[in-house]
Amino acid sequence: MTARRLWAPVLGLVCALILVLAAVTHLPASARQLSDRRAAAQEVTAIRGIPETGGLPPATPEFLHHVRELVPDHGRIRVLVGRQRACHGRPGQLYWFAYHLLPRVIVCDASARYWVLVRTGPVTVPAGSRVVLEPTAELRFVDTRPGES
Repeated sequence: MTARRLWAPVLGLVCALILVLAAVTHLPASARQLSDRRAAAQEVTAIRGIPETGGLPPATPEFLHHVRELVPDHGRIRVLVGRQRACHGRPGQLYWFAYHLLPRVIVCDASARYWVLVRTGPVTVPAGSRVVLEPTAELRFVDTRPGES
């Protein structure tokens, strides 16, 4: 065989060996990361099926449980996280709320009857609104039309 004919198989073998070595050297790190993630997931405290999550007020699981009791299935809820940033600030927490409130729907519409306020500070709510739940100053549930059923 000529050198040209040997070149392609040798190059393929070298590339395969490099890939195998890279995979073998990274396996322990990947396994350790996976183990760390599993351990962290098992350490999360859940209250009535809702995990306590970093970055949210500690009363969040109980609060969400009560919101689920108050808002009918497929009811619409506006969630504000942060200072007047409806649906735009801290999207990870917005998605987390949306998941735990299913089948209720999270909307950005200010005309929604129910509002959840998380670390918003003072917020102007529609006239006649009533704060239904306020376990902490950072976490409030508002019914904007309390007279309706």
